[in-house]
Amino acid sequence: MSALVVNNQYVADFETDLSYKAVNAWNRTLKRIWWPRIMLLEPPSASAKRIVEWQQETARIHYLGPTGKDHVFDPVLTASHEILYDHFGNALKLDKSQMSDNRFDKAPKWASDTGSAVVYFPQRLAAMLMKNGKTTTNPVTGKTLQAFDNGAFFRKNHPIGGTSRTYSNLHNGLDLTASNVAKVIAYAESIRHGGEAPMGAAPTILIAPTNFRMRGTQITSAEWFTDVLNGAAASAQNAFKAAFDFEPPIFAEELNDDAVANTWYLAVPADQDAFDGALGLWEREAFAVNTFQPASSWELAQRKEFVWENAGRLGAFYGLPYRLHRCEPSGSVDSYISSITL
Repeated sequence: MSALVVNNQYVADFETDLSYKAVNAWNRTLKRIWWPRIMLLEPPSASAKRIVEWQQETARIHYLGPTGKDHVFDPVLTASHEILYDHFGNALKLDKSQMSDNRFDKAPKWASDTGSAVVYFPQRLAAMLMKNGKTTTNPVTGKTLQAFDNGAFFRKNHPIGGTSRTYSNLHNGLDLTASNVAKVIAYAESIRHGGEAPMGAAPTILIAPTNFRMRGTQITSAEWFTDVLNGAAASAQNAFKAAFDFEPPIFAEELNDDAVANTWYLAVPADQDAFDGALGLWEREAFAVNTFQPASSWELAQRKEFVWENAGRLGAFYGLPYRLHRCEPSGSVDSYISSITL
């Protein structure tokens, strides 16, 4: 049997097989991800620097006095938010003997795994944003990462433009119970923007670590139930499904190692068309694997190894804080939650 020769046709066939495997991996992985439900994904940008300007709602109808001339001028409030792009990727290096001796083992498997990793990567970033939202530093890059209103994304004093009021999306002293879910939803629905009207965004997605799969599914899907999992609340029957239009909950293994154990979230689904979401991801350069250009036989004979690099540039960012609420069992219950009557 003659030995395989690594020539231009061989490399072209090899890379075709790489692409085919990567595409198949996308199709499989797309069925098991949750990040698109809460995270905006913006297409590749032609600019090296991207600035998003958020204009806050301040328009409000006022009484103009008996003659209709006493106009009140609404403020125009905007906040600029710079998206910082970072480089991410991986690579494969094979020497010529590895390619010719075991062509259909190493590289296609790497391509398949890389295709899955590319689709899954935004989920890693989404979990990172959620777990570290009480700080203003990106733990991966060390860069500043904060909400557009100049502070930590999860905090209790988000300003409401044009008013002296604030709102919170960080709630303490709350175990995952049916009553606490109902109270946080009620609070979220009470948040008003600067135009003195409701934000109009009711959270419908429960997000929790995987240990809450049974409890979270019970809360969000049962028509009626006795809450046997939560001590004093055991005698209370709850009608949730009729009151709240829950989407299927998200139980994320990526949140199991949160610094505050048993933290759970309530989210408003991302609205890609309206650029309305709690989290976002902006691509500067989509992930792509390099290819080898045709070379002469002499050049190929001199090459001892082949390197394929998968690389992309993208920036994860925080969007609208009122669309994602973090609930921690630690600490004391905030008065704006404890005062809510169900």
